[in-house]
Amino acid sequence: MFKNKIHHVGIIVPDESQVDFLLSLMEFERGNSVYVKEYQAKCIFGKGEGKLLEFIIPDPESKLAQFNHGLGGIHHFAIETPDIKQTMEYLDKKFEIDFIEKESVVTEDLLINFLSPSMTRGITIEFVQKNN
Repeated sequence: MFKNKIHHVGIIVPDESQVDFLLSLMEFERGNSVYVKEYQAKCIFGKGEGKLLEFIIPDPESKLAQFNHGLGGIHHFAIETPDIKQTMEYLDKKFEIDFIEKESVVTEDLLINFLSPSMTRGITIEFVQKNN
């Protein structure tokens, strides 16, 4: 069913200076960035092969701003799937899985949806489908 490929690990940080620091520390380059209005957050990806990090900078009023009591940190693991709608239907049928959104959220180049952390004992898993 799935490609079983980790697409990225999402990390919540307070601001772009923290992104720049972490990218420099790991000797990564800054990749593309997108603003996801549904989650009120700017997302910046590491650039290059094997750079599987997404840095999430939530707006102050975003529900993500209070993640880990406002300290940020690792937020989710994203799994790439060829068909997110089919994945959602399959998981719901097999495990009665709840997703956070009824329909996938469309970003600049991805369709995304998250499993409810209550279904996975607190581990947030995002499914992504390339949208290009």
